[in-house]
Amino acid sequence: MKKVLTVLIILVLLQVILCANKTNINAKNIITDTSKVELVVQTGHNNFISNVLFYNNGKSFITGADNIKFWDTKTGLCFATIDGGGDLLMLNITETLLLCGGSYNEVCIVDLKTKQLLKKYKFDNRVISGDFIDDNNLIIGFRNINVDAEGNEERIANSKTLRVVNTKTDKVEELNESGEIGSVLYDTKNEIVIYNKLDMQSYKSKILFYDVKKKQISWESNIDVTFISKPKLENGKISFGGNTIDVEDKKVTNFSEGQNIEQTQFAKENNILCGSGSEIKMYDTKQKKFSSPYTGYPIEIGWLNNMAISKDGEYFITVCGNPEVGSNSMKLWSNNSKSIIKTYRTSNIAVTGIKQNKSENSIEANYVDFDNFKRYTRHWSLSDYTSTFSKEITEPEGLKDTLSKILIEDKLIVEKIIASPEIIIKNKTGNVITRLIDYGPNDYIIATPDNYYFTTKGAYNGVAFKKGNEMYSPEQFDMQYNRPDIVLERLGYASKEVIESYKKAYEKRLKKMNFKEEMFNKDFHLPEIKILNDNLATVVKDKVIKLDIKAWDTKYNLNRINVYNNDVPVYGVNGINLKDDNKSEYKENIKLNLLEGKNKIQVSVLNDKGVESLKKTVEISCEAEKSKPTLFVLAIGTSDYNDPKYKLTYAAKDANDLTELFKGKQGEYAEVKVMKLLDKDVTKENILKAKEFLMQTKVDDEVIVFIAGHGLLNKDFDYYYATCDIDFKNPEEKGITFDEIESLLDGIPALKKILFMDTCHSGEVDKEDIVAVEKQKEEKGEVTFRAVGDQEYQEKDKTKLGLKNTNQLLQELFVDLRRGSGAMVISSAGGMEFAWEGGDFKNGLFTYSLIDGLKNNKADINSDGTVTVSELRDYVSKRVEELTKGKQKPTMRRENIEFDFKVW
Repeated sequence: MKKVLTVLIILVLLQVILCANKTNINAKNIITDTSKVELVVQTGHNNFISNVLFYNNGKSFITGADNIKFWDTKTGLCFATIDGGGDLLMLNITETLLLCGGSYNEVCIVDLKTKQLLKKYKFDNRVISGDFIDDNNLIIGFRNINVDAEGNEERIANSKTLRVVNTKTDKVEELNESGEIGSVLYDTKNEIVIYNKLDMQSYKSKILFYDVKKKQISWESNIDVTFISKPKLENGKISFGGNTIDVEDKKVTNFSEGQNIEQTQFAKENNILCGSGSEIKMYDTKQKKFSSPYTGYPIEIGWLNNMAISKDGEYFITVCGNPEVGSNSMKLWSNNSKSIIKTYRTSNIAVTGIKQNKSENSIEANYVDFDNFKRYTRHWSLSDYTSTFSKEITEPEGLKDTLSKILIEDKLIVEKIIASPEIIIKNKTGNVITRLIDYGPNDYIIATPDNYYFTTKGAYNGVAFKKGNEMYSPEQFDMQYNRPDIVLERLGYASKEVIESYKKAYEKRLKKMNFKEEMFNKDFHLPEIKILNDNLATVVKDKVIKLDIKAWDTKYNLNRINVYNNDVPVYGVNGINLKDDNKSEYKENIKLNLLEGKNKIQVSVLNDKGVESLKKTVEISCEAEKSKPTLFVLAIGTSDYNDPKYKLTYAAKDANDLTELFKGKQGEYAEVKVMKLLDKDVTKENILKAKEFLMQTKVDDEVIVFIAGHGLLNKDFDYYYATCDIDFKNPEEKGITFDEIESLLDGIPALKKILFMDTCHSGEVDKEDIVAVEKQKEEKGEVTFRAVGDQEYQEKDKTKLGLKNTNQLLQELFVDLRRGSGAMVISSAGGMEFAWEGGDFKNGLFTYSLIDGLKNNKADINSDGTVTVSELRDYVSKRVEELTKGKQKPTMRRENIEFDFKVW
């Protein structure tokens, strides 16, 4: 199967590379529009990554597989892709140019600044490696294999396998060398080619020096190293397997101590970073000994195929994988702490065939997941563009009945992209309408050429944007381009009613965010902000950093600065107040306390018209000495109300039970601090005063706020939590609004915080779309509603063609970008729903599911021994819906997709 895919890859890529052989290497000929915003889907590679190297002083790196990808080191975003031929075993750079190619018969030269293909050479032999000799000449190594135009291979004994290419004249000179070449490097100081020759039977190789002027081998080693080892050159020394070789005196030093060393990189002070499939460690050349192995090994899949280290030696990247199935694992490491600080997404999903399913009005596509080596089918609906995972295919024969290209009703051309998770839909004239991108069995992204997209939440971080030379995470442009209604309309199959429902959900989203569509016009005025010291280290040991911020507006005064860490507003929702200064420019040094581990720090500025700038982002991993955090639990539960008519049975017990549950985790925390407000203590004054308790937290501490009792809507459909002394006919007087509840968590030092609400109507409502009616539901048996009064709520317009209400669509279609306090807010019921309690559960059903999911580890969905916020949310939502047969559905009133931390 891999060989068939390989041949197809070559044929497609040969068609799409349009650069002629005699193109001049002149970056001035390349014109790009740096002002345009471009959607870049983060699919990663779909073939075995064979090479990686840093450039741009470690700020960026390049990977080679079946194509070339450029990555931002700190954000982990891939910002450019260039099609190449075959498996890219060769990547070498100058200050301005990239040389790439390998495995098949092509060599390409790329401008590093513009990411444009400048020149391409095609050969009869299989290309394996190469390097720049100078500005005009290349040295290329080959294998004894001929490759014809169809990709067929034929082994040829003793063919010339070392050649010099003059990029000005395009003249190719064959050097007097044959055999199986491995990696090729050029030493400009000594004017020699350094390469290793492979023994294909023993899977060993040896190293040679070739004098280009004399056209002969000047030195040949008698050392054997592993087949996949690649020589590295630094300061006149070569590292090759477990050996170093002095280029001038040819002295060979073996330091391997009998260990298997597959890859090496020169680090600081000529120390050598060594890696194999079992471990990574540093060899100290002065003390002549190895360090202890770095944590995180052995590798997950295959073997260590390549490494790259930053120029300052602070961090390095490992690429592991299995070439048989094209699987990859790519990680960024801290050289100081010897631990992983980032894992990059490397997609290994490819569409293998497509066909039309007329009965279901869908496109049926088969996929292969190389990491797990599973095959599955997905249905892409033409009527509403949603996609469903259909089944896992157990028999390979299931893939034989599909095509690469289909025509639907003489209207749409549907094509699969070979060795990719993408399907392209075109109109009859060949213009692309959309790209359908599989992101795993449960997730997908659909994108148009002009950046509009429709995505599941699980694939949300697969979307990124490029503007000029800067990369932006999806939330920066999500309000403008996340448009399911436009995507549906472009396809031309969805009904007007369906499109209108999606559009209404989008408009509702704009309103919630205080946005207007005219704010997306090209000439719309934005304030600007910059982090002046954005070259901060990727890894730091200090818990405090300083950001040099400059913000300005050429038309209006500034209103406030927002500072976020992992989507939590560090200075609260109101940020740093600038309104009273009446200035249009701000420059300040801001001090920030860092979390242990990942810190995604973003800053933005708002002007006095309420318009927010694009956010500037830096990512920092803090490796300060670890300490146990303190857990703060604030539990509020009211069963005993002053008005006996509304007495509940289990709300106060819910608060007690939850605190006892977390007290049992004392050993995992430095301390578990608990504050409970029960029954008669649940007053508005006491609740608001509880913020003093939460202000005692530190940045790494964790906070859980839990409330249970009655929740009710007033005549304007605003939510109120019922205090013990509330007037149920006038909730505004002593009731607590949702904003007041969330304000308890706003601006506190701790960044890890969750709010659980086990009350009726705790979810959001579309106030314009609901109406109060006389209650029709009967409360029977031991299970009862935590309901107030004789009213219930329903939608005004029930003719939704089976679609959900606008607020449910909002929750399913869009990530909530209203960062609020940065806390995750999980509500027990929808805004129009009642919350249940009682029966055999002896709790509110939401609280029962919450405790059961944690206590019995049922919420550990991926069985890794921990429960994250998202796992707990998904488990509780599903369990409550099951227990109530769909009558109560927990929702996310606020979500923070950036900060999915451990709860249990």
